[in-house]
Amino acid sequence: MKTLPELQSHFFHAVINNSDELDAEVKQQGEMTANERVAIYVDGYRLRLIEALQDSYPALHTLMGDDDFESLCLEYIDHFPSQHFSIRYFGRHLAEFLCENQDYENSELLQEMAQFEWALRGAFDSQDQLVLKLSDLSQIAPEQWSELTFYLHPSIRILHLNWNVPSLWKAIEQETDPQSPEQTLSPVNWIIWRPELETHFRSMTNEEAEGFDLLKQGKSFGELCESMTELVKPEDAATQAATFLARWIEDGLFVNERSN
Repeated sequence: MKTLPELQSHFFHAVINNSDELDAEVKQQGEMTANERVAIYVDGYRLRLIEALQDSYPALHTLMGDDDFESLCLEYIDHFPSQHFSIRYFGRHLAEFLCENQDYENSELLQEMAQFEWALRGAFDSQDQLVLKLSDLSQIAPEQWSELTFYLHPSIRILHLNWNVPSLWKAIEQETDPQSPEQTLSPVNWIIWRPELETHFRSMTNEEAEGFDLLKQGKSFGELCESMTELVKPEDAATQAATFLARWIEDGLFVNERSN
């Protein structure tokens, strides 16, 4: 006879792996076979995981429809069993799964919607930090500006999307008139962040995205100004860099060094 820890381990693996390894340890009850009794727990576990994916990916669920989304979830559960004590992280590989699974590898719209929704969740759950204000820079001497670097808010996520995923998501979220999926002529840069209680997202021009990436890499404001000389007249480079910087600070994309 197996010990209680052994039975618990077998039960765990039977439920997680949807296997029949526990059937020999379970007695038939009335008309219910051992397999049917175990299946109650297996099905309950998988349904709970499907609910978690529906919660993480509501717009993807809407785009796919109930049946196709459930089929996707069941495949995903088999390929990426839950490995974390918190169900919040269960859906973190879904976009990857859509890219690698031959049934979905050509469905770029679905892949990007999964990436977008997971980025929204990651931004929302990120650590709260004190946002840098323009007034915080008032005491910086002019000669110090060229060496000034910035600390990005931990909520920031950057995506490069080929479809109108944000507008589709917004229409689904707000239950407005349905939007038609549209592919853009070239990838669009999107930034997602949560400076306070509400998650924000907006597009960036290639020039703005390139400048922001420099500060993301830890480059200084002086290096940002220098990079702008490739985009505008040299005499306008500092003004362009300052314009970008002011927008980023007003958006709440940087944190005060003291909060790190």
